[in-house]
Amino acid sequence: MSAAHDADRLVRIRVCHQQPDLRARADELIARLAGTLGVAAEAIPGRLGEFSVLVGNEMVAKKGWLGVPSTARLVAAVRAALPRGA
Repeated sequence: MSAAHDADRLVRIRVCHQQPDLRARADELIARLAGTLGVAAEAIPGRLGEFSVLVGNEMVAKKGWLGVPSTARLVAAVRAALPRGA
């Protein structure tokens, strides 16, 4: 597997660590991605109030005015953004 392929599969969640509810959602998503897609993800520090999901360098989902999308929608967004055969 090439380094470029690995970078395309890198899932990061930029999350405000000052808000425990957002950090809990990130932890839930990390566990669900590992369990359903077999993909490792990591939480990284984000701006105040931020919750953004990136696959490679592409943002595939983020918190909006109505809050964080459901875990099912977040997993679907990650699945759709992963390279074929991933």
